Amino acid sequence: MALRTGLRRGELLGLQWAAIDLVKAHLYVRRTLTRTKGGPTFQPVKTHRSARRIVLPRECLASLRRYHARQNIDRREAGPAWQDTGLVFANPTGGPLDPATVQRNHRAVCELADVRSIRFHDPRHTCATLLLEQGVDLVTIKDLLGHAQIHTTADAYSHVRLRLHRQAIESVSDALADESDGPDHDDPDAGDPAPA
Repeated sequence: MALRTGLRRGELLGLQWAAIDLVKAHLYVRRTLTRTKGGPTFQPVKTHRSARRIVLPRECLASLRRYHARQNIDRREAGPAWQDTGLVFANPTGGPLDPATVQRNHRAVCELADVRSIRFHDPRHTCATLLLEQGVDLVTIKDLLGHAQIHTTADAYSHVRLRLHRQAIESVSDALADESDGPDHDDPDAGDPAPA
């Protein structure tokens, strides 16, 4: 979900089933889960821009349906100990997951998969980078990520934009190289060469 939607960890942990429409394939980001001295606490999202609708890709829909079925098994197994919080990502008794525990589990998964350890926040950056590389405009990416200002998005992904600029300029060079491979300009029947 983090990789395919760009949601923040707290937004994922605060997500409730009531905020997801599996038929229309979208979800609403309305709150976040943060760790406080008193334990995990639900709070409204940071800004009105952070409150947003996210369209869900097919892969996320399939995973959420499987996850919902698994959670129903957890509910039956927990019996009266089940906390009916409506959380999508919950502990085995339905309560909120501690963000620090999620981070530790994430590191453990990286180790088990024998891949470089990354922060849980990194898939969000990867999502934005992939969107940029696919030609999605900054305004759309800003809205998807819930950034309040477009300069936040532009600044955070300036390194990607520089690489895309370089690729764009190289594509012009490639196009010009293809043009120069055309008819021999010394041939009088080839016509006048175009001005450089």
